[in-house]
Amino acid sequence: MNKVLFLGPENERIIRYLAKIGHSVKVIQRVITEEDIKEYDYYISFGYTHIIPYSIIKLVKMQIINIHISYLPWNRGTSPNLWSILSDTPKGISIHQIDEGIDTGPIYVQKEIIFEENDTLRTSYNKLITLAEDVFIENWENIRDGKICAISQKGKGSYQSTQDTDKYQYLLIYGLDTPISLIKQMVMREQC
Repeated sequence: MNKVLFLGPENERIIRYLAKIGHSVKVIQRVITEEDIKEYDYYISFGYTHIIPYSIIKLVKMQIINIHISYLPWNRGTSPNLWSILSDTPKGISIHQIDEGIDTGPIYVQKEIIFEENDTLRTSYNKLITLAEDVFIENWENIRDGKICAISQKGKGSYQSTQDTDKYQYLLIYGLDTPISLIKQMVMREQC
């Protein structure tokens, strides 16, 4: 039985899938240490809010795989869903290797998505999460078995920090239920 260290909030659907195909899974949300990584065959990060130090990345047996809700190289870092709307960049998900940068590692699989005008930040986020789960489940065994090669990211893309995102919180008049169309209208007004 292969052992998987899952970094981030517990994702029931992915964990059930991993168990179904014979993996045992341990979930960690806190900052990981060298001690944490010693006993695992695979490392998967999804929604993990801590930066993994390069000293740990280079110690793992296999690459740490990250499931990111942006269409890399666009919207690396925090709040990728919001930034794809604010900057009108491609929307989607990417499954990639973690390297010493933030969301800069080579990509295994990507999938683009188009949001509906009546989507809110919440519904678009939920669509991204579902898409990420679907794409991971579809491709994990091929990634794990080396049947899909990771390809370096192309283009400059974009990166946003928490501080960048904080400047735009005022746009979220209804919190996560703010319609995407309203956010776009407010951004366009500001640009005039």
